[in-house]
Amino acid sequence: MKAYVAKNVMGVFAFDEKMDLIDKILFPADPAEIANRLSSRCPEEEKMERKLSGYETDRSIGNPGEEHLNKQARNLALKFKWVKNNTEYNKILSKVNVLLTKQKMRETQPDRILMHAIGVLDEIDRTINVLVERLREWYGLYFPEAERQLSNHDKFAEAVLAGRRDNLEDKTLSKLAKDTAGMEFSDDDIKQMQMLAKDIKSLFHTRKGMESYINSTAKSVMPNTTAIAGPLLASRMLALAGGLEKMSRMPSSSIQLLGAEKALFRHLKGGGKAPKYGILFSHPYVQKAPKDKKGKVARLVAAKISLSARTDFYSKDDHSEEMASKLEKQVSGFLR
Repeated sequence: MKAYVAKNVMGVFAFDEKMDLIDKILFPADPAEIANRLSSRCPEEEKMERKLSGYETDRSIGNPGEEHLNKQARNLALKFKWVKNNTEYNKILSKVNVLLTKQKMRETQPDRILMHAIGVLDEIDRTINVLVERLREWYGLYFPEAERQLSNHDKFAEAVLAGRRDNLEDKTLSKLAKDTAGMEFSDDDIKQMQMLAKDIKSLFHTRKGMESYINSTAKSVMPNTTAIAGPLLASRMLALAGGLEKMSRMPSSSIQLLGAEKALFRHLKGGGKAPKYGILFSHPYVQKAPKDKKGKVARLVAAKISLSARTDFYSKDDHSEEMASKLEKQVSGFLR
């Protein structure tokens, strides 16, 4: 004979195939005790298993017994005098839900931490770009030749920190400084530019530390996805998806278009071509692919990321080397 085992706020119940009650073990009507029992396997479940030793038990989530119990919960609570009335039942149910929500919020969610970290990194990049652009325009009045010569933002900030153009050690810049078309700046003008350059250098240092943190955290939180997409791209896709659980449920076609939502909506409204990829465009394999094959390579990479995200969330097994190797072979064979 088969028995369906179900658990809810009242306790643990067992029903037969006709949904007749076989046995029950009620919980104390204490919200804190109930929340603890619902959040993990409880002694009442083990006791019920011993009672049903002669039955073929089904304890799966959503089994017919669980559905029946949820529909008849209030009636059963009154029938077994677990509560006096519906008002008392509602109060207990409300308190239990609040406690379970608090427990869920207290659980460590490393993917959420990673999402905030990549958000901070992107904000740092935007801030650096804005400040460097301003500094370049400002310093360009003083030494325009150096502004054009130094394309690297970090090295440009170092040049500004050197002070007056006569103090630059770089031979090329020193030579340009002798015949510059720039304006003359006062000591206070130079000092203010140096202060801004110092802040920019500090942001570069902060960015370097944040990137290192993201690299190590991404490998810990989602090793398989990180191996396929790289730590920064994987983290940005995680943030766009809204978390590892949501990402693991996404089909590869949705993952392929992460970051291209606006273009997709325009296409659906008849305002443009269908996008082939979103931020996946920055993946090395997509970048290296010929123009006519970028879309197909993006689809191949997205399929592998979809698989790796599910592996990271559900099994949590590390198959990163195997997955990365398979993708490399598939892409190589496709591009031949």
